[in-house]
Amino acid sequence: MPSGSCSCGQARIFYEGDPIRQGLCHCGECKKYTSSTYSVNIIVSEKGWRTEGNFKSISKTADSGNTITTYFCPDCGTSLYRSGPSFAGYRVVQAGVMDDMDIINDLHMEVELFAPQRVSWVPKLQGTDDKQGMD
Repeated sequence: MPSGSCSCGQARIFYEGDPIRQGLCHCGECKKYTSSTYSVNIIVSEKGWRTEGNFKSISKTADSGNTITTYFCPDCGTSLYRSGPSFAGYRVVQAGVMDDMDIINDLHMEVELFAPQRVSWVPKLQGTDDKQGMD
């Protein structure tokens, strides 16, 4: 069962099965969420999903206009995953929290969300579709 964890190891996520979709998001909220220029996302089913440890959450209105809830470790602050109405039945996991590097290396980015907001020095990924949002 694939697993992910925060920097201090207190908060953990687990999911069953293969990712449903993988992609980058260039929206302003994801830039803040990751403290970087974009987020690398693994979308998984909530069936077989579980967490261990304590999480805090914050809900915000994203660039799409939808509410998105971010779940993070209250001790070290690592953001682990997101949920919201646009992701009903799914969880959006930050690839960097995965414990197995092979999972990250085996990802095949399929989509780039909010591509017009991509910073100028980050090139478009070959073979991905550009989308404005999740819906």
